[in-house]
Amino acid sequence: MARSKSDWTQAKFERYVKEGRGKGSGKNYKPWITIQDFPSKGRVSRTPGWKSDRAAPAFGRPRSARLCLIAYIILCLTGN
Repeated sequence: MARSKSDWTQAKFERYVKEGRGKGSGKNYKPWITIQDFPSKGRVSRTPGWKSDRAAPAFGRPRSARLCLIAYIILCLTGN
């Protein structure tokens, strides 16, 4: 369940910037939005990344499948 409403305010934006959201790289990357930021009645999955060594959240089954498909295509094209 979300801790707060999903309405955007200037204070919320400034808090996200202060927390360092959307910054970093690889394992140290902090996403701008997290799963806990929004209420959900659906499924959430955290797919492990093979290069970034961190979990990538997917909000729902179709997005999770798309994430896996894109990762597979990249893996096939690059051979890494």
